[in-house]
Amino acid sequence: MIQNDAPGGPCGADTETRRHLRRRNLPRRLGDKRPGDYRYPGAAPCRAWREHGRRGDGGPGPQGPARAAVTPTDFGDCFDCFQHSAFRLETRQIYTIPAELERIRAFRAGVPLPERSARTSPWLARIQATTRAGKRWQRIRLVAEPMTDYTRYQLAGYQESAAAGEDIRICRHAAHRDLAAHTRDFWLFDDLVAVFLHYDAEGRFARAELTRDPPVITQCQAERDLALRHSMPLTRYLALVTV
Repeated sequence: MIQNDAPGGPCGADTETRRHLRRRNLPRRLGDKRPGDYRYPGAAPCRAWREHGRRGDGGPGPQGPARAAVTPTDFGDCFDCFQHSAFRLETRQIYTIPAELERIRAFRAGVPLPERSARTSPWLARIQATTRAGKRWQRIRLVAEPMTDYTRYQLAGYQESAAAGEDIRICRHAAHRDLAAHTRDFWLFDDLVAVFLHYDAEGRFARAELTRDPPVITQCQAERDLALRHSMPLTRYLALVTV
């Protein structure tokens, strides 16, 4: 997802999560936190980080499953509360976001798209502000070639995200045989919390699950690191292909 700027699809989630993030104000003093205090001034406490994995009522931990369904509020809290890094792995070739359809049609028709920048997009303003505060946003997109029309559209939108400060890299599926096993989308926050994103067969966002389970986090790190080793910067990939 490019246009709707939230965390569930490539850049976006379900409608409720998008509305939740748009209601949030950016913290006035980014990074002004004590260690372990997962709260920005003016932001909601990060319930997902402080509660999941520390109780036996279904959260990931000794008495609960490794993953637990995450609410839009708790998912949004992850973006307020990470201290160092937010990493996104995208493995699908098509994401179906109804709100994007008009923009995709314009892209296919060669019509100039409306400005999407830190000035016009709350999501990109968030990335720009937190990046300037020393936090790191990174995204790796696995691309199967020949590319789908959606992938071409997405690559164009990535340039807008990169301008806001997100480090975006492209990894060709054919770059390594083990990449074929990379089939799950997730966010990884501070190498401590992972949120898995599930989609239906048409690429529509279905649900999200959060975990702090160490073995699962280690698996996510391994998938990230493999994709990172075989990836290239967005600008280099765009110089090699026609979008």
